[in-house]
Amino acid sequence: MEINVKESTIIRPAHETPEQCLQISDLDMLVPTVHAPGVYFYRRPSDSSNFFEAGLLKEALNNVLVRFYPMAGRLGRDENGVIHIQCNGEGALFVVAETSCVIDDFGEFESGLKLLNFVPNVDYSSNDISSYPLLLAQVRGLPDDQASKLLIPINGRSRLNPELPSGYIGNVLFTGTSIALSGDILSEPLNFTAERIHKALMRMDDEYLKSALAYLKQQPDLSVLKRGAHTFKCPNVNVSNLFHMPIYDANFGSGRPLFFRPIVLFDGLTHILPGPSNDGSLYLVTNLETRYIPLFKKSFYEIFAS
Repeated sequence: MEINVKESTIIRPAHETPEQCLQISDLDMLVPTVHAPGVYFYRRPSDSSNFFEAGLLKEALNNVLVRFYPMAGRLGRDENGVIHIQCNGEGALFVVAETSCVIDDFGEFESGLKLLNFVPNVDYSSNDISSYPLLLAQVRGLPDDQASKLLIPINGRSRLNPELPSGYIGNVLFTGTSIALSGDILSEPLNFTAERIHKALMRMDDEYLKSALAYLKQQPDLSVLKRGAHTFKCPNVNVSNLFHMPIYDANFGSGRPLFFRPIVLFDGLTHILPGPSNDGSLYLVTNLETRYIPLFKKSFYEIFAS
């Protein structure tokens, strides 16, 4: 697949925005310092003369960054090395590119590696995090005694009391966990596993979440708790439920997207998404080592065929 970059530019807010430093939360300190890439696909309408016209998109981004001005900032560190957001209006990276391939070349969009070609490159090996734009646009065979951990990201916005404002853009993700032995999962009825997961979710109430925040405040070095590839790999799995997110409402003037695919960077990361047809169907994206995929498919379809 050949991709030709036609233009790469920084889009700044249309108006002056507050200049300040925003301290990130302890929850932010637990997640990898990388972007969360995803790719939207749109099919050109037959009567569209300005399909994804770059000038219109730049103007829209220009205006949106006024309200969401932290996304036009950069990361920095204070004197103690703690990361914060420098709201300095430096802008978001906007890239215009062309490719010789068409949507039908991607089949059912299984390969996340192919889709990585559509994501702007960022050198995460650099220690200078201030160079990162915050916004860029463009199952397994285990022994029976093997403990397997299911990690479930929980949105704490509505679980905390009082609730956070609807426009709050900070990270409020807590992680619920359910642990069981592989042999128990395979031998028990499915409802046993479902009940185990349900209990893990229900205990994540206001008291529990505030206790978790207090625990993080007591830690001298949050980097030792940072999640990453080592957290999710076999025998563990992380499942994010994005079914209720309005993913297919991303209309930039040319209709609803044909398809959206998150690009999963770590082994064991799984996303549950709404289907593109808006009929209540689900779409599951998971990242597994090739040797585990046949067993995952077998187990997955056996569950839903029973």
